[in-house]
Amino acid sequence: MKNDSRPKACRTKRGFTLIELLIVIAIIAILAAILFPVFARARENARRSSCMSNLKQIGLGIIQYTQDYDERYPLAAPKNLVSPPDGASNGPSQIQTDTSMPGRYFQNRHNATWGANFYVTWMDLIHPYIKNVQVFVCPSHTLTEVGRILPSYGYSTAISNWHFAYLRYCNGCGVTPDLPLGLAQVNHPASTYLVVESQGPVSYDTGPLGQGTTARGTNSEYVAPHLEGGNSVYADGHAKWVPVQKFKAISGVDVGCSPLTNPNANSAWCDKGWNPYIE
Repeated sequence: MKNDSRPKACRTKRGFTLIELLIVIAIIAILAAILFPVFARARENARRSSCMSNLKQIGLGIIQYTQDYDERYPLAAPKNLVSPPDGASNGPSQIQTDTSMPGRYFQNRHNATWGANFYVTWMDLIHPYIKNVQVFVCPSHTLTEVGRILPSYGYSTAISNWHFAYLRYCNGCGVTPDLPLGLAQVNHPASTYLVVESQGPVSYDTGPLGQGTTARGTNSEYVAPHLEGGNSVYADGHAKWVPVQKFKAISGVDVGCSPLTNPNANSAWCDKGWNPYIE
């Protein structure tokens, strides 16, 4: 065995070559490129699960509400009933002053011409059954406005049965406008939307036109933020993920739909998932 008699300080130490370092860096970069999307997808799946939990709680809160109010769903927003019952003025009018309620946490507005205010909405009506304002915020929604916190979920106008929705969904069906529907009036509760992801300046209520238009637009993440889809809770209280293609397929035609006489498939208001009367 050859004995190296040189002092330790004089012995040559072999390190990594430049090529070896570059190879290691390249391998790390490739692994990062592969794993980062996986990690991002895993994070989004976690946020989707959290959002799904929110909607399940919301659905349960609404069902509990119906049991205490003669099996009738809540209104989208209590209003001043002396105002004309039309689409232009049939908006929220009761101001929420309780700082612990959703209506004081979120600033809502009825349409583009109404200023934002602290209105009482369906979220306030079911809050006693939920007792958590954050339930109404999806962790994947990022839309913000200066000075305003926007809720993440919209309540179906067909279920809340405002007058303009009544005219489009069931003109002549014999139901009373300006009243929310009862449980028995929804023909197919397991497939009729109750509350959907719908973040926007007017997001406390929603209908098929807004959902379809947003899904087809550049801001589709406002209705489908979870891996090309969005969560929804249905009239029977169950929740599930819906692919954005289903929302994109909603008709953009805004005409009335009286299902007893003219279930026009080309009208957004005749979409089976949104019209509680169509079989």
